[in-house]
Amino acid sequence: MFFSKREQGYTPWAPRKAPMFNTSLNATYIKLPAALILSSALFIVGVVSSPMIMSLVKLDTGLFMVKTNPVAVLPVAKVKPIIKAPEPAMTSAPAEQASSDLIVPAIPMSTEAVKTTTKIAAEEILKRDYGVSTYDALLFINSAKDASSKTGIDPSLLLAVAAKITKFQLLNGKKFIGVMNIKPELYQKEVQKLKLENISYSTIDGSFRLGAEVLLTYFNQSNGDMSAALNKFISTNKLHDQPTITEVLELKKQFEGI
Repeated sequence: MFFSKREQGYTPWAPRKAPMFNTSLNATYIKLPAALILSSALFIVGVVSSPMIMSLVKLDTGLFMVKTNPVAVLPVAKVKPIIKAPEPAMTSAPAEQASSDLIVPAIPMSTEAVKTTTKIAAEEILKRDYGVSTYDALLFINSAKDASSKTGIDPSLLLAVAAKITKFQLLNGKKFIGVMNIKPELYQKEVQKLKLENISYSTIDGSFRLGAEVLLTYFNQSNGDMSAALNKFISTNKLHDQPTITEVLELKKQFEGI
């Protein structure tokens, strides 16, 4: 259905009139320009009148400032420069004394290696040079020590004498001669002493003890001269290939310390 413009309520030739306080759309169109004009006028008035107002009214600027107490500035103290005293000159005497305190004894140097002598145990000497077993070697050494404790004759000397006379061979054929080849019939006094202690000279212990007693007898007869006592002992009990006293004493040194 088609309507004319007049029928639709639109009259372009008639001005629209709306009351001032009407809430219609036409009233809104009128209020917005009025408010804009009013605010603009107030802004212009404020800009123009502000210098005049500021000249008449004095603001207390102290309200916006933080009050602080004045700080007293202390004067800077003058520092005197420190002058280092010169070190005293060292004389030659303290230097010589200091150098003498630091003297290290010189270590002798040689191009050849230092030869150290390693002492071989008596047990090893008996096994190596006389072919005895470890058990027999220890038995010979302990028997010499026991005889030494009863007579005072050095056990190393007893071992050296036995080594040079019999080489620790106890038998001559089938006959027992002991470690020093002593003829019991020549030394009845010493044999009788062993019998009183229930010691048989036909054993290793007894043969060492009999040899120590005989050597002690010769020592006392020689007025404490062991070389003379050895000479008598060797000449009596070793008829052939007698060792010298020097050989016996040199061998004694190898057995020392047992």
